[in-house]
Amino acid sequence: MVPDQTASWDFETGSKKIKLSKIAVSILNESGMLGQKDLRLHKPKPIFIDNRRWDPVTAVSSASIAIAGEVVDGAVGIFTKPYEEYKRSQTNPRTSSENQHPLISTPHPSESASGAPPTAFPTPTSKKKNSKSTASAMATASATSLGKLAVSLSKGTLVVE
Repeated sequence: MVPDQTASWDFETGSKKIKLSKIAVSILNESGMLGQKDLRLHKPKPIFIDNRRWDPVTAVSSASIAIAGEVVDGAVGIFTKPYEEYKRSQTNPRTSSENQHPLISTPHPSESASGAPPTAFPTPTSKKKNSKSTASAMATASATSLGKLAVSLSKGTLVVE
């Protein structure tokens, strides 16, 4: 009835179906020309957004490329991650004070008899501990990358096939 308003209600009279806006319904309802029992809520055509699936060729090729990237990343990590750990240990060497027992205290420079600050030289055992911890970190990094490689290979086998 009111062309610039959107339809909210349907009114059926015999074979005719009329779409009415909220304003038109309120005017007709106040004038007594229309009853609530004659009205039905207008339901416009719903819009369904369908998520289309990929065709099998595209799906398999996409999964294969993703898995191949993960496999290459895991294989390269077997060699690069230990090297990164080695470089990290060389740039951040531990001092001998870090390797000392926490209950053994070093004298404060003011407590020194000569007045000179105490010098700290790494002991051979601390060098062995550093090299062992570096080797352990390198082996752990390599094993982690090997595990990622195995996971990506098994995932690729299950997904692609």
